[in-house]
Amino acid sequence: MKNFAIAFIFVLLGTSFFTACGPSADDAIKYNDTLISLQDLIVEKDDVFLNSQGNADSLKMAHTELLNQVNATINGTEKIGPFDDYDDFHKACLEFLGNYKGVVEKEYTILMSVVRKPDSLISLEDNQMYDSVYDVSIDKIEMAAAQLVTAQEEFAKKFNFKIAKKPLE
Repeated sequence: MKNFAIAFIFVLLGTSFFTACGPSADDAIKYNDTLISLQDLIVEKDDVFLNSQGNADSLKMAHTELLNQVNATINGTEKIGPFDDYDDFHKACLEFLGNYKGVVEKEYTILMSVVRKPDSLISLEDNQMYDSVYDVSIDKIEMAAAQLVTAQEEFAKKFNFKIAKKPLE
């Protein structure tokens, strides 16, 4: 009976040792929330950019601030690094941010070139180009966000938690 009790204690200690070593669901939630909150800063700057379309000076400043925020978010995400040994969600965040940066640098710059023109010089072709480029920018961001959401859902499933907030919400 004494041997059984000692064996039972070792089993309990061993089980608690192995379960205490891995990250908890709470740790995974904090990691997820940290990465998503960094992206929220971009959404705020993006809203300012899109709402500045009527003023050329405000638009240029908003574009610069948005690009600076994207770069800061990329740097912050890189510093955070992967969660435990699981890198898929972290990589997906960086890929999303790289895609977003590409849109800000390319498509948003094209949009600015149209909007910054005096109204009297904006042609029908300019308006059509603006609409087309705007649609492309939205499609690129939404596709990148969908890939990120998939990675986030896999991360949540792996670490057993429910997602409270998805990217770009």
